[in-house]
Amino acid sequence: DIQICEKLPIRVKCHKTRRGNSERMDSSKSATISDE
Repeated sequence: DIQICEKLPIRVKCHKTRRGNSERMDSSKSATISDE
């Protein structure tokens, strides 16, 4: 399993995923929306 952690201004979001890049792209979109 790959653990992806995104450092957000509000909180740190961490989740495990086997897809890797696919989840990373999706996470990036969520982070952008959350940041805005």
